[in-house]
Amino acid sequence: MCRNRMGPRGALCAAATVFWASGCESPTKVDTHALLTDGTHFQLRVARLSQGEVYAADIPYTFTNRTGSMVFLYNCHGGFDRRLEMQHAGGWKEIWSSAFCLLLHSDIAIKPDEVYADTASPLISPDTLVPPPHASTQFRIVWHAAHFAEGEDGGKELIPLEERVSNPFTLALPRE
Repeated sequence: MCRNRMGPRGALCAAATVFWASGCESPTKVDTHALLTDGTHFQLRVARLSQGEVYAADIPYTFTNRTGSMVFLYNCHGGFDRRLEMQHAGGWKEIWSSAFCLLLHSDIAIKPDEVYADTASPLISPDTLVPPPHASTQFRIVWHAAHFAEGEDGGKELIPLEERVSNPFTLALPRE
C-alpha cells in the first residue's frame, strides 16, 4: 500500500489504488515461485557425445530465499542435486538428474532474502522423452537437496517442496 499521499506521488498513489481496486489486470504477470527460470520457453539442441546424440539446453534460473531461515545446498565442487521433470499422465516424470558425487564440500549457504543464480544444463536422452513433448508440455526444475540447518536431532529438514520447484516452462525439440 502507498504510504506517501502528498503531492504528485499522492496522485500517482491514488491512481494506482483506483486501478488496483477496479479489478483490472496488470499487463505483466507476476510469478510467485521462489525458484524462477529466466523464461517460459527454452530451445533444445542436439549434442553429440561418445555414447550417441542427446538433447541439451541451458536453463538459467534464480532462487529467492523466502523461508526466513538459512537454506543450504549439499555441494560437490559447486554442483548439487537438481532435476528436470516433465508433466506426464497427470503427474511429473523425472527425465534428468544432475550428476552428484559423494565427495561433499561445505554446503552452499543462501541467507534469507538472498538471491542465488544458477543454470541447469540438462543432457536428455531422446528415449526419455516418450511420448515426445507437445508444444504445451510443461517442464520444471526441482531441487532435491535443499535443506535447513541441522536440527537438534542432527537431521537436515528439506525446505518445503513449493520452495524447491520452479515455475513451469516448455522445451522445444530441435528443428530437423
